[in-house]
Amino acid sequence: IDVSASRARTIAQTETNQAYSRASIAEIDRAAAEVGDPIKTRWITARDARVRHSHAELHGVVMTTERAQRVKIEDGINCRCALVPVVPGTNTARRAERCDKERATLLLLERK
Repeated sequence: IDVSASRARTIAQTETNQAYSRASIAEIDRAAAEVGDPIKTRWITARDARVRHSHAELHGVVMTTERAQRVKIEDGINCRCALVPVVPGTNTARRAERCDKERATLLLLERK
């Protein structure tokens, strides 16, 4: 295959991250089936200046696993974001406020 080493690394990293995300989503869905209640996921970025704008806007957002999977498929090239399950009763106002502050900081970093 006629691919540069840099491009090959990007492809390998993207595929590894995508596999990890698919496994995370599958585990969240498995746990939801076991519990009998839907479990949502929180989008967490790498929290640095390299986070793309569309992902920085999602930092801390609680969503269904279906939405998270769509975002990862549509905009997942070299994505370093993680999906964290939101256990019912732990999605507190304090946690949401912290995520809002982190999101604002990430969006400011992007402007610099």
